[in-house]
Amino acid sequence: MAALKQTLRDTAQLLTAPVRRAITIAWIFGTLATVSVALNWLFPSEVQPEFAERLFLRMIGGWLFNIIIGWSFYLLPTIVAAIVMRLLFRHPVVGLVYKLVVYIYAALWGFALALLAGGLLPSLYPGSFVFVHLLAAALSRKSLARFVLVAGVSFEIISISFFGAYSLIHSNFLQSPEKVGAHKLDERSYYSLHFYSPDILIGTDREHVNQLTIGDSLSLSKKIMHTGIFPERIHHSSIANRFYVSDEGVLVFDNLSLTGTLRLHDFRYPKVVEDPVSKTLWTAEEWWGKANVISMVDGHLIASLEATPGSWTWPHLTADIAGRRLWRSSMLISRDIRLYDLDSRQLIKKADDLSVYMTVFDPKRQLLWGGRPFLGEIIGLDDELKIQKRIKVGFFIRGVLLGSDGLLYATTFPFGEVYQIDPDSGKIIWQKHCGWKTRGFTVDSERDLVWCSSDHGLFVLDLN
Repeated sequence: MAALKQTLRDTAQLLTAPVRRAITIAWIFGTLATVSVALNWLFPSEVQPEFAERLFLRMIGGWLFNIIIGWSFYLLPTIVAAIVMRLLFRHPVVGLVYKLVVYIYAALWGFALALLAGGLLPSLYPGSFVFVHLLAAALSRKSLARFVLVAGVSFEIISISFFGAYSLIHSNFLQSPEKVGAHKLDERSYYSLHFYSPDILIGTDREHVNQLTIGDSLSLSKKIMHTGIFPERIHHSSIANRFYVSDEGVLVFDNLSLTGTLRLHDFRYPKVVEDPVSKTLWTAEEWWGKANVISMVDGHLIASLEATPGSWTWPHLTADIAGRRLWRSSMLISRDIRLYDLDSRQLIKKADDLSVYMTVFDPKRQLLWGGRPFLGEIIGLDDELKIQKRIKVGFFIRGVLLGSDGLLYATTFPFGEVYQIDPDSGKIIWQKHCGWKTRGFTVDSERDLVWCSSDHGLFVLDLN
């Protein structure tokens, strides 16, 4: 019986070791994140990007986040296999491999826990708990250190639960549609929305390209235009009645009909910007950071640009056709913005550690506006890629648009906030919610409306 109890005790320690180490590492990351957040609050100046933000972004937007997202499927089977091997074999090499796997697992998921707790909750509590815990451990007060550990983890779980409940309540998950806007379509989320004409919306849902015709009382009728492998992003064209859709290649639509598919061997879900002057399409792949310049006519490769390092870079492209320049941003891994000359296709300038996702050019103010998801703000960059404007909005800014009224519009993911923002003063003029996991959205300037989609369907929000 004693031997059985010891075996069960040893097994429990092996099983819980990754979790215990992950919590410890999470507190370390939480401390660093807390220091960064505190510096952001205490020193809101242009010193921020040089120290506090870089510390924060190197953790949250760096390699670990990419590995967690890209390789989490393989981590759990690996740790289970390592535990089984450790239980069956007592060889020192097996023990060493087990410890290595445990620490890798703990580092990744400890980082994920810190991201969940410190990233979603803008408070200083992670750092305060870590400090007290480490102080108690240093003073050999094990009972106090254990109490603080339990209290800290419990507080994290309770806080995240309350925060999740708050987010759900303020989405339309627990509200009637009338409280968040007019509910127009009860179906899967549209990843992109594009006005083809004042009365026709184009929407993609990763299965179909749909034509949504706006009728009386803003009613919608739907027609499937195309069924693809993975149609997601919609890209504007300067050619009348044309638009592009990202899929396994670039789908070309003219007069609401698919007229061509531009394919290359490395085309997968690219972001696309059209240069009508040189009759080229600039592309940036969602995966592996590849970037190309291809012909608008037949899709043949004209030039390959330097790839952004990393497996999942979250790129975005924005062009200033009149100024003959293009910006390519990367939110993950390199977290840089690259400025290119559209004519020579040469890199003009690069700025590091900005971690900007979607961007839009403002010709009136000559600024490039970009959303920084992890810092919850929109920044305005000048020609030298220096930050000239900073607008605090909300955690995990996703979509950023510039309306014909000169105002900025933005959404957050997954919380579903929708904002109208004055770019000059930085004030939020209007804010509503569009449901959990807001993805596609667009501004209907003629009607003073915002169309947005979430997991709960397609909504229209009145700006007035």
